[in-house]
Amino acid sequence: MDRFKIIIGVSFLFLILRIVFLDQSFLLPDERDLSLTGYSISKTGHDLFGNYMPLKFERISPNSPLIPMYYDVLWWKLPIVRNVFNSRLAFVLPASLLPLLIFELVFLLTKKKNISYLTALVFCFSPWIFNISRMGLEINLALPFLLTAVILQLRRKKILSCLFYFFAFFSYQGFRPLIIIVPFYFELYEQISKKFSLKKYLVSSTYYFLLFLFSIIISFFIENNLKSRSMNEIIFFSGKTLLGQFTHIFNSLLKGLGLSYLFKSGDYIPQYNNGVAGQFFASFFLFYFLGIVSLNKKTLGGYFLIGLAVLGMIPSVINSYSLTFSIRSSLAAVGLSALIAEGMIFGYEKLKKYNKYLKYSIILIFLAAIVFEAGTFFYNYFSIRPQLYANIFNEKDKELSVFLNGSTKKYLVRSPLPYSTFLSYLFMSDLTKEKLGTLPKMLKKNYDRYFFNKNRFEACYANEAVVPENLNETIIDETCLTALTKKDLDKKNYSKIYYFKKSAYYIFD
Repeated sequence: MDRFKIIIGVSFLFLILRIVFLDQSFLLPDERDLSLTGYSISKTGHDLFGNYMPLKFERISPNSPLIPMYYDVLWWKLPIVRNVFNSRLAFVLPASLLPLLIFELVFLLTKKKNISYLTALVFCFSPWIFNISRMGLEINLALPFLLTAVILQLRRKKILSCLFYFFAFFSYQGFRPLIIIVPFYFELYEQISKKFSLKKYLVSSTYYFLLFLFSIIISFFIENNLKSRSMNEIIFFSGKTLLGQFTHIFNSLLKGLGLSYLFKSGDYIPQYNNGVAGQFFASFFLFYFLGIVSLNKKTLGGYFLIGLAVLGMIPSVINSYSLTFSIRSSLAAVGLSALIAEGMIFGYEKLKKYNKYLKYSIILIFLAAIVFEAGTFFYNYFSIRPQLYANIFNEKDKELSVFLNGSTKKYLVRSPLPYSTFLSYLFMSDLTKEKLGTLPKMLKKNYDRYFFNKNRFEACYANEAVVPENLNETIIDETCLTALTKKDLDKKNYSKIYYFKKSAYYIFD
């Protein structure tokens, strides 16, 4: 029981550190749309477009699968306030199980406490997972489901394992390529660890093949986007030659295992990049190499564990639409964390050969470097990153929403992305059941004009040269204005909405 007390303590620390400043930045479009839809269903039984208790969710940013959406519906049944903090907290809580799940998985494969503790710590407190696990996204439900499925499989509880693989399949679309690969991967481990028999392997894998087939069939019935997304995003359907497909996969895999991505630049997709550090602390790059050097001393379970570093990247490397390792291939972080943890243990074993003064001096230097880097990361993460995100993801829409909700006037808001601006305003508004009921008719028309609480939202174009002559009670996004039109507007009376001391909107009363 001692090991579980320790890892539960780590899980609690993991939770506490992540909920600090959880609402510092406004929701990403995916987070906002998921939360708004879940809230609407919880209060009215209908989504934003008027569909009653739907099984598929289209025309919202994430095209979210069934399970996270209805998990969010249940969350908003609780007597809690709808805000940014609570929207993210819904998905932060299940992600807090990650230290426990990682420890259990590693321990089942290696039977060693030290590597299990270290892998859980490296995994959960790396910039990679720390950033992703603070978002209100499906991945924070899907990853615990996937890890639980693997743990149950290794414990030979196949029915329960299949159930959690099914949950993972319908929690995050980016994991779907893994649902057919991961079960077979660990069935192979089970057979080799005993005495490999092809016949027994095929028989034992039947459960998981039928599960995947069953999941695919169901998804075709309730999700229209499965075929279209596969044709548009998966490299095998892209029309590239076989050589082109191989080159894409090989180059993407090299990027995912490369030092620049892992220890310097971080994810290629801005939404999932932590903005200020690589996916792991740069101090760990030495342990990354030491882990590779120590591979010849691994047990079978150790090899299969570290093999997840490559296996887990499959969803990213076969995707031709966008390359994100930190979310779509978060399972790879388990293998990479294990490799770094192995490097730490290997390095410590080598240090034992030196006298204690040299040994402890080197250890203190590394600890000081890691502490300094972790402190620098947290400082930059909570000070610099919000400004970076504000410039990319329209943090200014939150400021606009606060202004509109605090004003008694009715404004015409002109924005290059009126739909997104309108949804951000909705999230920040008081949404009664009656008000939610007015949305479907308007949203179904899919116009570039939206009305709510007497405020109107319509499209403008970036750097448009002409603005309306009558600007009474009008708010214009500054990106719609050229330098010349801004100069002309200087002759009129206006105020501005600012975000991070930068101009965001011109307000004409």
